[in-house]
Formats: sequence, structure tokens, C-alpha cells
Amino acid sequence: LAWLPFLGSVALFALAPVIQGTAFWLVLRALRVPSRLDDALVIWTRSFLVRYAPSGALALVLRVRERERLGASQAEIYLSFAYEQLVALSSGAVACLVGFALVGSWPPLAATAASLTVLALAVAVRPGFLGRYVQRILRGRGYEITRLLRGRQLAYVIAFNALGWVAMGGATWLLIDSLADTPTPEVAWLVAAYAFSYLLGFVVPVLPGG
Repeated sequence: LAWLPFLGSVALFALAPVIQGTAFWLVLRALRVPSRLDDALVIWTRSFLVRYAPSGALALVLRVRERERLGASQAEIYLSFAYEQLVALSSGAVACLVGFALVGSWPPLAATAASLTVLALAVAVRPGFLGRYVQRILRGRGYEITRLLRGRQLAYVIAFNALGWVAMGGATWLLIDSLADTPTPEVAWLVAAYAFSYLLGFVVPVLPGG
């Protein structure tokens, strides 16, 4: 084991959750939830750790329990959680397609299909398209949603969260470099492959991370 690149990998793997937790806070702020960044990061990090319980349901339970600390209603917690998953998937889709493109490689067909489906969903949930319809359905079920993310707001958070994929790709590159004597694959390819594996993880939702 080469310790210097290994420690660099640890640092980058630690940076990625900070970016993702900040993206969660940005979603809350876009929903007009008056949450502080430090509170949002603490609660997001705890839910990140407990997500490895089967089904990941404890992550949502913890956020609902801590909703007063975030200054959010139960409906806003559910909505922010849904937006966070959409942001993670969409930024992963972007990282997957861009990463393979940068190395001049066609992504696997499953990666292309999954990425385009996720991005189409991100476009569809805008308030001017299907967002208002979903809002009415939720209101009929007793969940009063007063605000939805606009397309530009969602795109901004997706772009910010994509930095986390770059960090994880770099961390993976350093980890492989610390262990292997053979040439390490390109960072862009590793970002794309890592994001693709994440997208595939949602095919098996019962297991942690697929």
C-alpha cells in the first residue's frame, strides 16, 4: 500500500459527502426552509450513516424526527428527500455521460438509458410541467406543498452536486493507484463508471446502495 495516495483518497472520499450534504441544504433553502448549514450537515451526515440499514428507511425517519431543528414541516422533509434523490441521480447521470464522452468511449447501453430517463424525469418535475400536477395529488393526500423547485434552481443544485462525483472519481483513482502497480485508468472513466454503478444500484432498492 502506498500511503500518500491512500490518504489522499480518504480525504476526497470525505469531501464528497460534504458536497452532497451542502446540496441537501441548498434544496432546503430553495424550498424556503430556514435551515442553517451546520444543522443541515449534521443531520444529513447522520442520515447518510444510517442509510446502510436495510431499505435505507432510517435515513428518512431520522430527518422527520429532526425536522424542528431544520425548521421544516414533515411534508417539506419528504419533498426535500425526494428532490435530493433526484439531484443525486441526475448529477450521477451527467457525470456518467460526460465522463465516458471525455475518454472518447460510448457508455454502456444500460448507462445511456438510465441516464436519459433520470434527466427526463428532472425536466418533467418542473412546476410548469408535471410539478403542479404532483403538488395537487399530494395536497389531496394531506401533504400541503407550498413551494416547488424551479428548473433553474434544480439545475443549479445538480451542477453543484456533480462536484461530488468528481471527488469520488478522484478518490477512486487514488485508491487504485495506492494498491496497483499497473497503470491506473483515467479519472474521467472512473467517474463515469462509478456513477454508472450508482445508477444501477437503484435497480435493487432493498439492498444498501444496490
